[in-house]
Amino acid sequence: MKDITGLEKRSLASKYLHFHFPKLFFIYDSRVAGVLKRKLGESYQAIVNSPGVDQVYASFFCKALDERNSIEGRVKKTISPRAFDCILIHLANERLKHTAPRRGG
Repeated sequence: MKDITGLEKRSLASKYLHFHFPKLFFIYDSRVAGVLKRKLGESYQAIVNSPGVDQVYASFFCKALDERNSIEGRVKKTISPRAFDCILIHLANERLKHTAPRRGG
Protein backbone atom coordinates (compact mmCIF):
# COMPACT_ATOMS: atom_id res chain seq x y z
CA MET A 1 0.00 0.00 0.00
CA LYS A 2 2.91 2.34 0.56
CA ASP A 3 3.43 2.51 -3.22
CA ILE A 4 -0.13 3.78 -3.63
CA THR A 5 -0.60 6.11 -0.65
CA GLY A 6 2.95 6.94 0.42
CA LEU A 7 1.93 5.75 3.90
CA GLU A 8 2.49 2.55 5.83
CA LYS A 9 -0.96 0.97 6.10
CA ARG A 10 0.18 -2.24 7.77
CA SER A 11 -2.50 -2.11 10.46
CA LEU A 12 -5.30 -1.53 7.94
CA ALA A 13 -4.01 -4.27 5.64
CA SER A 14 -3.70 -6.76 8.50
CA LYS A 15 -7.26 -5.96 9.67
CA TYR A 16 -8.54 -6.52 6.14
CA LEU A 17 -6.71 -9.83 5.84
CA HIS A 18 -7.81 -10.91 9.32
CA PHE A 19 -11.45 -10.10 8.43
CA HIS A 20 -11.30 -12.34 5.36
CA PHE A 21 -8.97 -15.00 6.80
CA PRO A 22 -9.36 -14.83 10.61
CA LYS A 23 -7.55 -18.12 11.20
CA LEU A 24 -4.47 -17.01 9.24
CA PHE A 25 -3.62 -13.40 10.13
CA PHE A 26 -2.85 -11.56 13.33
CA ILE A 27 -3.85 -7.89 13.48
CA TYR A 28 -0.81 -5.63 13.44
CA ASP A 29 -0.65 -2.69 15.81
CA SER A 30 2.60 -0.89 16.61
CA ARG A 31 1.78 -0.90 20.36
CA VAL A 32 1.12 -4.63 20.26
CA ALA A 33 4.27 -5.29 18.24
CA GLY A 34 6.26 -3.67 21.06
CA VAL A 35 4.97 -6.28 23.52
CA LEU A 36 6.53 -9.15 21.57
CA LYS A 37 10.13 -9.35 22.75
CA ARG A 38 10.83 -12.86 21.48
CA LYS A 39 13.95 -13.36 19.35
CA LEU A 40 13.37 -15.09 16.04
CA GLY A 41 15.11 -18.34 15.19
CA GLU A 42 16.86 -18.96 11.89
CA SER A 43 13.82 -20.53 10.21
CA TYR A 44 11.78 -17.42 10.96
CA GLN A 45 14.61 -15.11 9.88
CA ALA A 46 14.53 -16.79 6.46
CA ILE A 47 10.85 -15.87 6.14
CA VAL A 48 11.34 -12.29 7.34
CA ASN A 49 14.25 -11.73 4.96
CA SER A 50 12.53 -13.20 1.89
CA PRO A 51 12.31 -10.89 -1.13
CA GLY A 52 9.07 -8.96 -1.49
CA VAL A 53 8.03 -9.52 2.13
CA ASP A 54 6.93 -6.72 4.44
CA GLN A 55 9.70 -7.33 6.96
CA VAL A 56 7.97 -5.44 9.78
CA TYR A 57 4.75 -7.43 9.52
CA ALA A 58 6.60 -10.69 8.85
CA SER A 59 8.70 -10.20 11.99
CA PHE A 60 5.59 -9.33 14.02
CA PHE A 61 3.70 -12.32 12.61
CA CYS A 62 6.52 -14.79 13.27
CA LYS A 63 7.01 -13.52 16.84
CA ALA A 64 3.25 -13.68 17.49
CA LEU A 65 2.99 -17.16 16.00
CA ASP A 66 5.96 -18.42 18.01
CA GLU A 67 4.63 -16.89 21.24
CA ARG A 68 1.12 -18.22 20.67
CA ASN A 69 2.45 -21.70 19.92
CA SER A 70 4.53 -21.57 23.11
CA ILE A 71 1.51 -20.59 25.21
CA GLU A 72 -0.67 -23.24 23.54
CA GLY A 73 1.93 -25.85 24.46
CA ARG A 74 1.86 -24.77 28.10
CA VAL A 75 -1.93 -24.51 28.49
CA LYS A 76 -2.75 -27.42 26.16
CA LYS A 77 -5.44 -25.38 24.38
CA THR A 78 -5.76 -23.88 20.92
CA ILE A 79 -5.77 -20.08 20.85
CA SER A 80 -7.29 -18.44 17.78
CA PRO A 81 -5.47 -15.49 16.18
CA ARG A 82 -8.35 -13.24 17.32
CA ALA A 83 -8.10 -14.44 20.93
CA PHE A 84 -4.34 -13.96 20.83
CA ASP A 85 -4.83 -10.46 19.38
CA CYS A 86 -7.00 -9.66 22.42
CA ILE A 87 -4.29 -10.95 24.77
CA LEU A 88 -1.67 -8.80 23.03
CA ILE A 89 -3.89 -5.71 23.14
CA HIS A 90 -4.45 -6.24 26.86
CA LEU A 91 -0.71 -6.58 27.45
CA ALA A 92 0.01 -3.46 25.37
CA ASN A 93 -2.60 -1.46 27.31
CA GLU A 94 -1.16 -2.66 30.64
CA ARG A 95 2.30 -1.67 29.47
CA LEU A 96 1.03 1.80 28.53
CA LYS A 97 -0.59 2.23 31.96
CA HIS A 98 2.68 1.49 33.68
CA THR A 99 4.86 3.64 31.42
CA ALA A 100 2.57 6.67 30.98
CA PRO A 101 3.56 9.71 33.03
CA ARG A 102 1.30 10.30 36.03
CA ARG A 103 -0.78 13.46 36.08
CA GLY A 104 -1.35 15.76 39.00
CA GLY A 105 -0.30 15.46 42.62
